[in-house]
Amino acid sequence: MTWTVHEVYDSFQVVPDDDLKPHSFFHCECHPRYVDGIFVHNAFDGREATEKPLLS
Repeated sequence: MTWTVHEVYDSFQVVPDDDLKPHSFFHCECHPRYVDGIFVHNAFDGREATEKPLLS
């Protein structure tokens, strides 16, 4: 499962690809987290429970 980064006006948003429901860049119902200046959306399919973060 993959994620895509979108630049929306003056912000960056990370959105899951091929999720169960579409995401909105304004008032998304997944209640995205704001981390270090980036909006990180939560997947409706729960993929965060099994994914591991990439090492930087």
